Amino acid sequence: MELLPKPEGGDTVIEFEWLLRTDPNNLYPFVTILPSTHIFVAYWNEARILDPVTFDTLVELPNIPGAVNNFLAGRTYPLEGASVPLPQHAPYTAPLEILICGGSTEGPGFALDNCVSIAPEAPNPTWIVERMVSNRPSQSMGWLLNCSSYSPRSASCPAWSPFPTVPS
Repeated sequence: MELLPKPEGGDTVIEFEWLLRTDPNNLYPFVTILPSTHIFVAYWNEARILDPVTFDTLVELPNIPGAVNNFLAGRTYPLEGASVPLPQHAPYTAPLEILICGGSTEGPGFALDNCVSIAPEAPNPTWIVERMVSNRPSQSMGWLLNCSSYSPRSASCPAWSPFPTVPS
């Protein structure tokens, strides 16, 4: 991994055993900054939480569930899943959840027909599997300006809307 800008007194390149071990099924890991400022990273079929200063592993999360016929299915490029943090709502006390959908098995693999979610900073975090209506090896997810979602799970957040609702 390369860090930019260069840290004072340090190198810009950091090697992680877990990225070397899972290469080439981790070329674009999913990264989310958690409310605690720790870093959630998911790659291939694994996930962990890193310290934002030292990049040491704080928590190794359970392996990410894959296909029914192959637990080793992956979610990150080149296996082509997608990831998005789910919205939080006031008073923001619930742990942040992360949704990962799609992916495939290795080689001439099978597209996955499920999404998985986890609250990485919850006590005893576990993956929740949700089935999609069809297999999807490659997709995009994100929040729209009106706070709706074009992902399999959607939520509304009218407080974020640039067009507040006016009572009639």
